Parts: sequence; C-alpha cells; structure tokens
Amino acid sequence: MNAEQKITGMDVWHVQLPVNARRDHGIGSVEHAVDIIILRLTAEGGETGWGEASPWSVFTGSAEASFAALDRYIRPLVVGRTIGERATIMKDAQKAVAHCTEAKAALESALLDLQGRISELPVWALLGGKCRDTIPLSCSIADPDFDRDLALMERLKDDGVRIIKLKTGFKGHEFDMMRMEHLRMNYPEFSIRVDYNQGLHHDLP
Repeated sequence: MNAEQKITGMDVWHVQLPVNARRDHGIGSVEHAVDIIILRLTAEGGETGWGEASPWSVFTGSAEASFAALDRYIRPLVVGRTIGERATIMKDAQKAVAHCTEAKAALESALLDLQGRISELPVWALLGGKCRDTIPLSCSIADPDFDRDLALMERLKDDGVRIIKLKTGFKGHEFDMMRMEHLRMNYPEFSIRVDYNQGLHHDLP
C-alpha cells in the first residue's frame, strides 16, 4: 500500500432515507424517514473511501450534529494527511469534538475503506484477520400494528433471516408478552432478542 498518498478531498452529505412502516421503540418512534450522513474521502490517486453516520437524536445526537462535527471540526484534521496516519487522525478526531460517536465511526469506516481500496485488501485484512465468512442479519420487529410485522416475518423467513430483535416497552406489557408468545410458538426457527430501549418500567408485574 502507498501509505504516503495524501487525502485530497472530503465530501459530506446529509440525506434522508424513507421508512416504509412506523417503528416504535421504548424511547421513541421512527416514521416517514431517517436522517443519515454519508462521507466520502478521496486520495490523490483518485481512489475513494466511504463511511456512514446513522445517529438518532434520542440516543446519541442528531444528523445535523454529525454533519457539523465532520464538516467543521474534523475536516481540517483529515484533508492533507496521508493514508498511513489513520490511527493518528482518529486520535485527533476524538479530541476535536465531544461525543458525535457516529461521525467518528463514519470517518474510521471511510479511512479503512480507502486504505483497503488502495492496498487492494479487504478491510478485515487490515484489522488482524478474518474470523468468519458470513454475518447473520437481524431485523427489528417494532410496528405497532402487529399484523404488519407478521407479514414482515413471512418475508424474513423466505429471505433466510433467522434473527429478530423484538422492540418492546412502547405499548404495554400485555402487548409485549402476546407478541413474544406468538412469535415463539409460530416461528420456532427464529432466535428472538428482546430490546426495551430504555422503555422498561419498574412497576411491571
């Protein structure tokens, strides 16, 4: 890898992705669209590396904050540096702005992607080696209309997905138990994870 190649460009976009169905969580709801940040780094040889920040304001901050962190505070630490300075760039970014963890993750992803493309190596080879050939996909079950989620379960089953995350704590304990019991009985081939997203009340029976 030409570790001395300089990073000559950094582009940041704030985009919205449509949400097909409302998703309820213990701490809030997602509907209509989600805001994400796309980051592209360009090296002097023309290669590009990509990263994505997917914050949620009720958890770790807004997309606007991630955009500002990258565009205003982190950009001066990146453009003009060499590919081989990835670790130092990330250390500097950690000190440049508080929080904005998704923005920093997007930067690290873009740096690794760029390094991998220039060196013609997969990113896992840059991180110490591969430990698995596949990563199982998990899908959240979080629609307040459970019938729509059951239709989703059928699609997931056909697509070979076998892990679901059941979002709970937004519509009462009885609703949570009904869904868990129904899914366990009718979809035994699925592994079920239960996620309250800070919505678990201390007065549950």
